[in-house]
Amino acid sequence: MTSRRLDIRTLRLAGREVPDSFELTTGQDTVLRVAQVLRLLPGKRLVALAQLGGRKIIAKLFYAGRRAQRHAQREKVGLLVLAAKGVPAPTFLDMRPLGDDAWLVEVQYLSPAESAGSRWRRVTAEGLVGADPLAALMPLVELMGQMHAAGLCQKDLHLDNFLWHAGILKVIDGGSVQTCKRRRKIEGNLGLLLAQLPLTVAFPLQPVLSAYQRGNPKTTLSPAQLERVVARQRQRRVRNYLKKTMRDCQEFLVARAWRRFTVVARAEAQALSEVLADPDTTMGLGIPLKLGNTSTVVRFNLGGRELVIKR
Repeated sequence: MTSRRLDIRTLRLAGREVPDSFELTTGQDTVLRVAQVLRLLPGKRLVALAQLGGRKIIAKLFYAGRRAQRHAQREKVGLLVLAAKGVPAPTFLDMRPLGDDAWLVEVQYLSPAESAGSRWRRVTAEGLVGADPLAALMPLVELMGQMHAAGLCQKDLHLDNFLWHAGILKVIDGGSVQTCKRRRKIEGNLGLLLAQLPLTVAFPLQPVLSAYQRGNPKTTLSPAQLERVVARQRQRRVRNYLKKTMRDCQEFLVARAWRRFTVVARAEAQALSEVLADPDTTMGLGIPLKLGNTSTVVRFNLGGRELVIKR
């Protein structure tokens, strides 16, 4: 089956409806064959497993108009800086223009590989006997220490921006690597990493600091100080998450109209479409839980799930 052929303009206008596989002309009589879209920022950029010139690569496409070259350059520079500082990362291969204000950054394809986030979720999965979450976390903390010792931070810090390959943990997002030398900023970066872990996962901070010190021996951070930093970063993440619920993004579908404002978890949008289109009718079919002066609450069954609507 022949993959669909796209150009940059079509890709930009497709938004979230980008096909999982397609072909794209690079402007140099070479066709980029995208086999799987791994990450997508609608209308702006995507990361994909692809083939170019008969070899597998990770293709990072930037097509957000005039800003595309700046973002592509940032990705290139970040990967080169990581390599120069001795921080494990995929190899930067090439950067080329695609025309129509779009750029392609080619990065080494690592296989087999597993993200640190995937490994963490697997190790902490309910019922996994003998799993040690702390052991899964330590190499990531040590790598963070190594980055900080090199004067670098990861701005877009989440577990899926680190990849296990051939027994080595690597930083895979060069675009979010930035210079980081102030102590407060460095400590905040470490705290942000730990603040992402569920509150249900308890672990002592001293072993975490010991792992961090292996990567950054000059740190003077104490467990008590680290605990305060993590607490601050958790509060910050909550504030940022609440802001995120008010804008259209990968996790939430937001619709604004003159008389209506709707936010729905994107994964639930299709299942709740009829409810959102006519909530009053749905409420009329539900079982009343509260019929008060200030609010009405009903319970109803939707596809075998018991849900509640409060008006």
